[in-house]
Amino acid sequence: MSERPEDGFSLVEFIVASALMVVVLAMVSLATTTSVKVTRQGVLSGLTTGPAQLAAQEIQQIASGAFVPANAPSMTTNCANGNTGAAFPAGTGPFVSTADSTSTDLWLCSYRMGTQTSYTFEIHFTQCNSSQVCTLEVDQQGAVGCTSPCAATTVAAIPNVSDAGAPFTYDYYSSGTWTTASQPLSSAQLPAIQAIGINLSSPVTAAGNGNAATVMRTILLPNTLNGAS
Repeated sequence: MSERPEDGFSLVEFIVASALMVVVLAMVSLATTTSVKVTRQGVLSGLTTGPAQLAAQEIQQIASGAFVPANAPSMTTNCANGNTGAAFPAGTGPFVSTADSTSTDLWLCSYRMGTQTSYTFEIHFTQCNSSQVCTLEVDQQGAVGCTSPCAATTVAAIPNVSDAGAPFTYDYYSSGTWTTASQPLSSAQLPAIQAIGINLSSPVTAAGNGNAATVMRTILLPNTLNGAS
């Protein structure tokens, strides 16, 4: 009776081992491909949502600190009427005027985190291309008494943000009803604004990968600051 040689594989063993190796390699390849796809989608999501998220955070910080100069907390108030250097108009809430505060341009008296002096800020879109992809810019206006037109200081500039649609909306609460408008409809409504809605988007990447991302937030203004009853 001959013994099985121990110096190699039989044909059957080789076929079985090869089949197992193919299965293992296929599983490893599938896991690697899935991991790469998930990572790629995460990177693309970050590329598209990043600018809109940063812009929303900057707007929220400014808007959350908005107040009526007449009701100013314990701080130095240098809020001017736009870029004129004149005193902030009375009775307009934290907002400058209906002409300036629109669906794409927001003017308000506020202070930024970490500061003790308030100024008038303009939040608007600049350098827009034909696809309405812009840079969202926050400009700090000159203090009361500056020579009109007062020079502004850019405190934030976030590229790759779209101004399509109505990026800023204004919410009023009157007689038990909420009303949302793309801009204040009259100067009488400025003190009644109790919330600001922001709706910002970042377009797809330049290479055409990923989907456009939208960030939506509602910023409530404290009644003690915005003059609402």
